[in-house]
Amino acid sequence: MKLYYPALFLKEDDGRYSVSFSDVPEAITCGNDFENAVEMAKECLKLCIKGRMEDK
Repeated sequence: MKLYYPALFLKEDDGRYSVSFSDVPEAITCGNDFENAVEMAKECLKLCIKGRMEDK
């Protein structure tokens, strides 16, 4: 089973990207460039979902 979580990537003035997930408000991260932001977003979402599962 695959689950999909929409992510919002915003390019900041300094070139970095901020990432947030509307369905997981505690999942907020950033990356130095778009590719780094994608990797950081995957890891952040994974950790937040894991925490939710542990908290039930």
